[in-house]
Amino acid sequence: MELRELLSTPWVAVVLGISVGIVILAPVVWSFRFLRSGKADIGIGVGTGAVFGGLLVGALVMFGYSRVAPDAFVYFGVSVIVGFVLALGVTAVFAVRWLFRDSTRSEE
Repeated sequence: MELRELLSTPWVAVVLGISVGIVILAPVVWSFRFLRSGKADIGIGVGTGAVFGGLLVGALVMFGYSRVAPDAFVYFGVSVIVGFVLALGVTAVFAVRWLFRDSTRSEE
């Protein structure tokens, strides 16, 4: 089976799309170590840059996929967006839990 045919299969496009959506958000998760170490300015800057960088990489990957396998591009594109939003939601939940846990500790 040729690569173009494989990438044109809807389930392959969906799995790859969700995977790409999750992977392009990984630097945001890594930026939380700056927040935990008390360097909130750097953490917010790195996190924001990672989100916009991930969106740019996602757009470029979707453009490339539309050229290689245009028949399955709709499946891939929607899956990239869904994977990115799901990963962003999970990341936000972890960040909020960490912030609430940190702010509710009593200072002694």
